[in-house]
Amino acid sequence: MINLSHYRELSRPVMRRVSSLAFLFGSCLFIVTSLCLVVSLLVPDPELTSSIISGEQYSVDAAALDTVSELTDRIELDVREQELVGIEVLILIDEYVRNKYYHEYSIIPWYDNWALAVTDLVIPQYLLSGSMKPVDIVRYDYGICNQQAILFQELVKEFGYDYGSVRFQSPDFGHFASAAKVNGDWYFFDPNLEPEYDRTDPNVFRQIDLGNKQVLTMMYGDHFENITEDMIELSDINSFPASRGVLAQEMTFILSWYGWIFILLPSAAAMFRQGRLQRRGRDSSSSFSNEAT
Repeated sequence: MINLSHYRELSRPVMRRVSSLAFLFGSCLFIVTSLCLVVSLLVPDPELTSSIISGEQYSVDAAALDTVSELTDRIELDVREQELVGIEVLILIDEYVRNKYYHEYSIIPWYDNWALAVTDLVIPQYLLSGSMKPVDIVRYDYGICNQQAILFQELVKEFGYDYGSVRFQSPDFGHFASAAKVNGDWYFFDPNLEPEYDRTDPNVFRQIDLGNKQVLTMMYGDHFENITEDMIELSDINSFPASRGVLAQEMTFILSWYGWIFILLPSAAAMFRQGRLQRRGRDSSSSFSNEAT
């Protein structure tokens, strides 16, 4: 028959060691989190670039709009003043995104989410540190193809149009653009690479979707010379295209800022309880010794 009291006595040193290690780990997390808090308070918000952007559209006025609501309000004002409708509204949104960004990768700073930065070092192929939420992307005046497409789609959604993601999975050149729907037709938009084409022509999207090499070469040069129709996909219709990436960012955000609470406090409570039991055991032994004498 198992002697439970004897088992508890044997396990107490192990539990004390586990609690001590957990307390030490939780303390380290608290120190890291505190450091990140201090750095985040000291580092200023992203500033507009002071260099001259050549080779692509860029407007300081558009770049200065650093919230989705500001962008939406400005576009809505232009729509009313110019009396734009249908595809004209989508082209205006495309122009704003083209003018707001130059091509550069925007990432979430390590001090905003240190656990995400560590994860990105371990599995860099998933690019998890890249800004994915519109509220993060819009803070910067630079972004890569998927980031600019995500903001474009967010603005299209604000104006009540259907939208989707156009993914180019060429072995030589991966790319991410968007499509939006007006009166039953899909139209192609790429604010990042800014190809020259007739944005009022729905046939452009149809030909891209079919992998038409002539159209792709006219728009993108030799970027897609090895692409085939099955490597081009319209997906994520009226849905956010980076939901899994954002989930990873949110989970690591919780770990970065609150992980120490879930480790440090329970381990401190366990150490306190173990210390009290240890003192009670010593008191009992002392009383027994006194009675024996």
